[in-house]
Amino acid sequence: MAKKQNKTYEFNIPEKWDDITLTTFIQLQSLYNEETKPSIQQIIGVLSDKTIEEINNTPAIVLNKVIDKLAYLSTDINNTVNNRITIDNTDYIINTTEQLKFGEYVDVQTVMQADKNNLPAILGIICRKEDEVYDDDYIANTLNDRIDMFSKQPITTVQPLINFFLHKWQTSPVVMTQFSENLITYINQLVTHIENSVPDGIGKKLHLNSRMRKLKKLKKSIKSISLQP
Repeated sequence: MAKKQNKTYEFNIPEKWDDITLTTFIQLQSLYNEETKPSIQQIIGVLSDKTIEEINNTPAIVLNKVIDKLAYLSTDINNTVNNRITIDNTDYIINTTEQLKFGEYVDVQTVMQADKNNLPAILGIICRKEDEVYDDDYIANTLNDRIDMFSKQPITTVQPLINFFLHKWQTSPVVMTQFSENLITYINQLVTHIENSVPDGIGKKLHLNSRMRKLKKLKKSIKSISLQP
């Protein structure tokens, strides 16, 4: 993660999706809703340690350099679909050989009703070691640590699990429908924001043709995020 400096101004920002944790991705996602879209200052605020006031008081030439580094936000994260990932030499798996247990379904639905963007908790419930059972002991002694672990993973690491959850897991259509609609809405809003940033003059140093090519790729990825019949 490179440091962007100009005299006394310094921005520590992720320069690729691999540098963005699941928690930071959720913070980005939370900026978008049906009524508003975030300002570039809000996006930079999430990705850096700067307040909106500090960002507004930063010289434009410095912010232009920061914005230039954010072009990756218009690219695909990870289109891989997988029910298994390895973290610190340990496999974590979304079970495909049995139906979703009632307790898992109820707890996932409860999480989503409270906060539909709480991906670490959802993964903590449904993605476990091969020999782990989702029971009272797991909830009491393991779940919180597992949620913390997933929250700190790069979004590129856990995205295959999210893709699998959306594409393949047919045992919980209510949960899948709510989650997929939310994620698709977020990606569409991000695409719209990037498109609007071109005529608005945001990030003028970014090459327009390159950005539009990336937008087309991102839009294609949206089409692939759909429930299987």
